[in-house]
Amino acid sequence: MLPSVPLHTYHRNGDDIVPYMMHLASVGRFHTMLMFMADPEKNDLRKLLSYAEMSGYPPDEVEALLKLYKL
Repeated sequence: MLPSVPLHTYHRNGDDIVPYMMHLASVGRFHTMLMFMADPEKNDLRKLLSYAEMSGYPPDEVEALLKLYKL
């Protein structure tokens, strides 16, 4: 599953989560991981992508990730 990192860590560190999420989507068995994601994990990903959009990422890139992660 996804690494268990508190969401506030990304905000505090100023980490750029979008490249990480894009790369993760290219890893083998990505779709298998999606099948086993629990609702709390999906909600965390939605929050991270919302943060990315507020940080200046184009909405179309964020929307593409939402679709890729089936959120």
